[in-house]
Amino acid sequence: MKTLAVRMDRHSQNALIIAEYLQSHPLVKEVCYPGLKSHLQHNIAAKQMKSFSGMITFEINGTFEQSKVFVESTKLVNLAVSLGGVESLIEHISYMVHGPWIMSDEERKEAGLSDTLIRLSVGLENVEDIKDDLGQALQKAQTLTADDITAAEG
Repeated sequence: MKTLAVRMDRHSQNALIIAEYLQSHPLVKEVCYPGLKSHLQHNIAAKQMKSFSGMITFEINGTFEQSKVFVESTKLVNLAVSLGGVESLIEHISYMVHGPWIMSDEERKEAGLSDTLIRLSVGLENVEDIKDDLGQALQKAQTLTADDITAAEG
């Protein structure tokens, strides 16, 4: 508890930088983070919160396979269902949390959960290291070819 305030400050600082980075990346369709001025409820969040936390949700502008390759290609950011630790963690929502064993494709669509939705808990690591890791994973997903996707599906 003694270090909670300092850790939350770092989570929030890092998350805003990462959210801005993701928002500017061509493979990212949309970023949901209340610290971004473009967020629909930014003004409300700014009145209610001292800082905006370390949780970011974003959507890949691509296919299910590209988003899966993205989360599986991070090296510093750990692939995990559990979120909120001091380390950066990432999960693919429709594959790991609301997969076909829990929700059908139709139920996910009705709930607004796309096949390329990603949740990221930004940790306390050096923010440039986090950006570099996400960048190399996005690059790997972006260069995925139609043949790669067909092979993965088959």
